[in-house]
Amino acid sequence: MNVKSIIKFYLDNTKGYRGLCVLLLFNSFLMSWEAFVFGKAKEWLLNIITSDNSLTISNFTYPLVLLTVGLCFIELLHFNKQLLERFAFPYINKNLFIAIYAKIQSMPYMFFQNNSVGTIISKLRCICRNYEYLFFDVTDVVALNNFKIIINITALFAVHKMLGIIMLTYCIVFIAVTTPFLMNVNKCVVVENNIFHVIIGTIADKLTNIRTIITNHYFRHEKTLLDQDISNNYIPAKIKTYRQELNFLGYGGVCYVIMMVFIVYYTISLKLSKTINVGDIALVITLITSTSNAIWSLMENVSYIVDEIGELQSAFSIFDGSKGINIDSSVQNTNDSSEGKYFHKIPVLEFRHVTFNYSSNNVVYPVFKDFNLMIHPGERIGIIGVSGAGKTSIFSLLLKYFPCYSGEILIDGVNVNDIPTEELMNNVSVIPQNITLFQRSIMDNLRYGHEDFQEEKVYELCKKVKLHDVIMNLPEGYNTVIGESGGNISGGQKQRIAIVRAFIKRAKIILLDEATSALDLITEQAITDLLELLYQETHPTVITISHKLHTVKNMDRIIVLEDGNIIEQGSHNSLIANNDSLYAKLWKIQQA
Repeated sequence: MNVKSIIKFYLDNTKGYRGLCVLLLFNSFLMSWEAFVFGKAKEWLLNIITSDNSLTISNFTYPLVLLTVGLCFIELLHFNKQLLERFAFPYINKNLFIAIYAKIQSMPYMFFQNNSVGTIISKLRCICRNYEYLFFDVTDVVALNNFKIIINITALFAVHKMLGIIMLTYCIVFIAVTTPFLMNVNKCVVVENNIFHVIIGTIADKLTNIRTIITNHYFRHEKTLLDQDISNNYIPAKIKTYRQELNFLGYGGVCYVIMMVFIVYYTISLKLSKTINVGDIALVITLITSTSNAIWSLMENVSYIVDEIGELQSAFSIFDGSKGINIDSSVQNTNDSSEGKYFHKIPVLEFRHVTFNYSSNNVVYPVFKDFNLMIHPGERIGIIGVSGAGKTSIFSLLLKYFPCYSGEILIDGVNVNDIPTEELMNNVSVIPQNITLFQRSIMDNLRYGHEDFQEEKVYELCKKVKLHDVIMNLPEGYNTVIGESGGNISGGQKQRIAIVRAFIKRAKIILLDEATSALDLITEQAITDLLELLYQETHPTVITISHKLHTVKNMDRIIVLEDGNIIEQGSHNSLIANNDSLYAKLWKIQQA
């Protein structure tokens, strides 16, 4: 994402607070008069002291008043700055967090396959935090120092025209000399931060799989891999960034020393020629010191700003080439309106001439070529086949996780891509092998997506799936918070929670992806009976993927896939009647 797009993103999410941001900028403008006001007070005092007139305390009244008022005013501006920030940034940060999270969660499924959670979180933090750093640097450093430079050079012109010309020339030369180095710093920072986010993602992946690391006692190996990643990638990139920053500081420092020495000597020569007085010298020294510090601070902090922009470019690059899911806000995720426009009845599903390939690192893995499948309303379909046959890809395409290369998937004759994603998901329940649960209460997990569903009805459903007594024996019953990913409840209990969700959702289509493959036979049979109860109550279309043939034995139709093609289909009895069929051979093997 380019700088213009990044600025537009931030501007779009600061609506309602731009006035406060403008006031902060104006506050910086007022603060930039500090050097001039105090320099003028010094000039006034020195001119009075060095005058030939007899002095009394009354002679110092006006410069002392100016100094006192100036000090009070500057302190008030500092207080005002903090006050304005208090009313602006907490709410701007809230808008940014919500906006960037909304953008991330609307990304297509492939986005999350290509980016680790750790990398996404690292970049999200950068996007939300760097805005505040960047704004402070722009208002507190860039704007403030620019105002100082303009005011101070104008005052130098008023004291002596040549002093103003010298200082203006120095500013132009300094910027011209250091800018190329800052551009190189920006390029280096983008590369460095891309590597940094990847390393954070790698650490997150290790922590996610900590159980595997512990089980294999592979601590040293993982630490070594991390050390290699940092040493071979991050450190060289970081050193390259430092090298460019040192070039900037070195050349800028040479310009600074030359200017300071020259302008001091020139000011002394003006005094010796009696062109300026002692008070003017005090003012000039104050102004050139303030201006020199301002331009040095400006360019040094511009280096930080360049770093921050580079970090933001790196962070926003995660969205490059990814188009978010278009969610139709008119579709409400509630029990009363979840049917929407396309699901007022159980639909016909059709895969028509579908071609689909996976690709990774420029290698194409074909899955389907001219694939066709019709599923009637309320039909129960079992899909079997060896790994890689294309079973799970059917679900992924139906759920719009991936687009078809050619052909189309139709729901009652409507292309699935033309159906709002929210409406599609409201009418499809997916029960995978590994159930995902939030670190929230059991009730929240049971009613996820349907928070208004009555608790009494939840209790009834949990009793049907033999889950109610288990929950009531927990410390806080239905209010018990489940550990991360549901780690403190069993696989069978997770499956029961998923089934209750399906009951609550009353989805028109239920997809089971190896939903019972990891369960013991007793729990598996209980889950199968509960699914049968769900089917009898709502008569949805059911599509089951399984390696265990006995779980699809009672399906209306069994489909056997091989290399993305349907090689056999029919009922269990018709398929085992043919001893040469793949299904019959697999059935004999599993029954042995």
